[in-house]
Amino acid sequence: MHRSSRSMNKIPFYGYLTWPNFTDWLVTICLCVLFVLAGVSMGSVRPNTHLLLLPGFALLLSLHGAWYLTVKSSERLSLIPFLFLPFLLWAAFSSGRISPMAWRGWQDWIYYMEAFILLWVLCNNGQTVSHLWFICISALIPVGYGTLLGFYQLFQNPNKIADAFVGVPIEMSGEYVGRSIGVFVDPHSFALLLLFLFPCIFFVGLSRRLSVLLRILCLYIAAILLVITVLTEVFWVLIGLVIMLLTVACFLYKNLSKRIRAGLSWATAFLLFAGLLIVFNEVIREQALLAWSTDGEGVRRLLWPEALNLAMENIVFGGGGGAFRLLLEQSPRIGMSHEVQTPLNDILHLFVEYGLLGLLFIVVPILLLLIASNRSLSRQPYQKYSGRTRKRLVMPTQRFFISLSLIGALAFFVGSFLHGVLLLPALLFHGTLFLGVLIKTSFKRTLILPHHWFVRSIYGIFALFAGLTFWDFASPVLRAREIEMVASQRLEEIVERKLHLSGNLETLNEVLAEYANGCLLDPENADLWLGRSQASAQRIFTNPSLFREIGEESLVFAKRAVEISPSYNRAWSQLGLAYALSGNTDAAEEALLKGLALAPNSSNAHYYWSSFAGAFEDKMEAAKKSAKRAVEINPQNGPALRVNRKLNIL
Repeated sequence: MHRSSRSMNKIPFYGYLTWPNFTDWLVTICLCVLFVLAGVSMGSVRPNTHLLLLPGFALLLSLHGAWYLTVKSSERLSLIPFLFLPFLLWAAFSSGRISPMAWRGWQDWIYYMEAFILLWVLCNNGQTVSHLWFICISALIPVGYGTLLGFYQLFQNPNKIADAFVGVPIEMSGEYVGRSIGVFVDPHSFALLLLFLFPCIFFVGLSRRLSVLLRILCLYIAAILLVITVLTEVFWVLIGLVIMLLTVACFLYKNLSKRIRAGLSWATAFLLFAGLLIVFNEVIREQALLAWSTDGEGVRRLLWPEALNLAMENIVFGGGGGAFRLLLEQSPRIGMSHEVQTPLNDILHLFVEYGLLGLLFIVVPILLLLIASNRSLSRQPYQKYSGRTRKRLVMPTQRFFISLSLIGALAFFVGSFLHGVLLLPALLFHGTLFLGVLIKTSFKRTLILPHHWFVRSIYGIFALFAGLTFWDFASPVLRAREIEMVASQRLEEIVERKLHLSGNLETLNEVLAEYANGCLLDPENADLWLGRSQASAQRIFTNPSLFREIGEESLVFAKRAVEISPSYNRAWSQLGLAYALSGNTDAAEEALLKGLALAPNSSNAHYYWSSFAGAFEDKMEAAKKSAKRAVEINPQNGPALRVNRKLNIL
């Protein structure tokens, strides 16, 4: 029988030999590369690794626009991603107008914008099941690579992690030695990734969709992921895995009693396995005992109530994008011995920074999507006959993908509640992938643009312009943040090794040049001006005769930091030190007390004030009291310990 030319132009898995399908595959490949790069480059948590992704997002939007140019008929677009547009606009307004740390808020906004771009492209490209499989399999590459690294890290006790495109080796934290951290810099992030993917692979292995051989392979992979999850020695994730095992049973079986029996049996077997490892492995047992303390995973018992208190202080509008670290540091109720970036709970994080308004802007669309998707799922049959003989019972394609994406989305939200993913771009992108597949399989695309060459050209040009504009905006923000991180680390090394006392100013001058470059890239980053003031002040030890000139220069930089963020306690403390260096003790006292008043439970604020006040006899008692408090808050604060010992001797 004669075959049509259209069927002859169809290649297995690839599809038809047409320009729309070709450009759609280019978009799909670009998506896959972004997922893989984000996953293997330490989760893209450092700005310099994240900078690798920015050209990819510009290219992704450009290819999306090129795809729309090639379609031969009116192509429908999905409007569902626009549900998240109010949150993006509110986050931008909060970062620019409300936040005392706008430079941090814009960095977070860049991550949210990238997630929105991924969601838009995922919902409108990837037209076939082959595209979906290709994307989903690519998203597994980082966890496969991370699992291999995880076993090595556990048994070989490494002292370094993979370079991961950073450019310089990264030293592993001592507390993580002997624990599986995969492609990340800490085991908690790796545990999150495993929590997202294990239930999905477990579901694929148990659902009657693929061949028996592939299902066995998926169950084997799921078992490996389960083992490596326990070997991360992260114990909050055990709660998440139990929840997801119970959830998977609800998607596999129609009968309620069978769901309960399967879910409870899986959860019991897993807890028994984890319990045996904890009992018979001394290292894991010690880590489990530490986990409940506030020095371990039990820190949530401090952070969650305090985050709620902070949220209630600005319940409607929040404290501003990127401001959680500052708000916690300035809390009058608790003092942390280390810098905390997140409350380890995304709901509380969003509530603190963006208020009830921002929380509703993100939670309501997600709830609407989950409810509508569940309704769509309920209309799908659990099984149908497939194959040429029509004798093989399988799960229908649409039910399979809706169930898979719902399981992934629920795992993502469980992880968001138990630990938080907002500051982990690679994990945020995985959550976006689950939502994108959910939208594709549950909703129809409804937006129809006029199929005219002019309209298609405008859409393509707009996509290209949007991609390049986003790249142009995000690049200096992330570059400046990376410079600030690297320069501050180098400055700490200079002080610890006392290089500024040796008379060799080459390294210090390099740090000053880095800070100056960062200030040019992002002049509204107060941390850069603060670090520049601190670095400039170190020159006094080699040129004491120029103390007034050096003090004035340091003062200019500190004043700029205060001007950018008038409620930033670190800026006021540095301003006080700069005033003291230039000889203005009255202004120094006022600025240091201002910094202490803003952050009464900050170890460094007490240290700065005590080191200054200890030089005056009439302020000696206040200096001793403040130095003692600095050590109480952070017993590991070396400079505060030295000042405390010195004042007690006096």
